Amino acid sequence: MTLKNETDKAFAPPTREPSVADIQLFFEAVQSEDAIAINPYLVLFPSLLEHRDRDRGATPLIVAARSGNLAGVEFLHGKGADLKATDNADMDALMNACEKGEMPVAKYLVETAGMDPGRTTSGGMTPATIACGAEFPSMQSRMLRYVEEQKEARLQALHDEIDGMEEGTQRPLSVSKPLQLRLKF
Repeated sequence: MTLKNETDKAFAPPTREPSVADIQLFFEAVQSEDAIAINPYLVLFPSLLEHRDRDRGATPLIVAARSGNLAGVEFLHGKGADLKATDNADMDALMNACEKGEMPVAKYLVETAGMDPGRTTSGGMTPATIACGAEFPSMQSRMLRYVEEQKEARLQALHDEIDGMEEGTQRPLSVSKPLQLRLKF
């Protein structure tokens, strides 16, 4: 074997699956305030990024959001965690943050990560109704404001698109043919 092959083998991630203890320690790191503690597990076991816990079927992003671990949420989002993942109750990371009153996490998930504050679970719950049920009225108000802002932005985009259309057609003004006039004398 060459030196290069030995070096590659020494630094290659293990091919084994994470043990139950690895998974437990990883989820403990996700709940802690130390985002740096998460990374070694993901380096060794990249599949842990979307692993589901046994209790709730929650991904690490959902667990971090529910725990109020903003640094962990930011880190996992940066690593490409699935923002659309839901737990066994059909609640995503934003909804879990709202249920626990974790405003900084919810704010990050909406404003930076782009999560939809208007998403509805299969049971008809939204982040705002979840926050209300958990008795976090300021969280509920914030989620309702986000939903209204999204509606206004979509409406404005629609108006802008309509304003850019040629009257009576669905073609943008920039695509319409130039008007050619022929004068007869």
